[in-house]
Amino acid sequence: MSINNLKRTIPFKWRVQSAIPKANPTHVQMIAYVDARDVAEHLDAIIGAANWQDKYHEVKGVLFCELGIKVDNEWIWKSDCGTPSKTEKEKGESSDAFKRAAVKWGINRDAYRVGMIKLNCKNYGGQNYPCDINGKFLKGEELYKICNDLAKVDELEYFDFDESDFIDLRGELEREFEKAKEHLPAKILKDINRILYNDEVQSYQKALNTLKTL
Repeated sequence: MSINNLKRTIPFKWRVQSAIPKANPTHVQMIAYVDARDVAEHLDAIIGAANWQDKYHEVKGVLFCELGIKVDNEWIWKSDCGTPSKTEKEKGESSDAFKRAAVKWGINRDAYRVGMIKLNCKNYGGQNYPCDINGKFLKGEELYKICNDLAKVDELEYFDFDESDFIDLRGELEREFEKAKEHLPAKILKDINRILYNDEVQSYQKALNTLKTL
């Protein structure tokens, strides 16, 4: 068992983040994600089901996940908190905490380096859905493959930043954000403001990639 193998890329799923332009959308911005089941299966495959475990606790109303991995017959724990989802508050919060704790082990860190993918869209029932150039709706594995190919996921290689890298990256993000913020969709504006305000260093590259695709 090699802990470093946990850093291998998990194939991303993709969902619609926003539709552009607002008045009469012709494209959707797709954002990458993995779900908690993907992370659990990744752990099983890399280190074995008997060599990891998770547990949860609340601190001042915030749910934390502790993810333990057996290393040289000793349990090592890393933890992080989650945020509630809009649809299933408790389930979404625990899943998010689990995925964030996994990031502390290097799992799915490369997702933060992938920006948004822009696809054609078509309106159906008041919602905008991704489609190909011929107007065929894209969904499921077909959609994921197209987005992963466009994002060049197969070429991703995990790397670590040192502190100076983060400082340089934040500076570049701030400059790009300042130039673009007057024209950004409200959701992206809010997200990048949060990332900068909270010093979410793991999200700097992803936010920068997103700005460069708009």
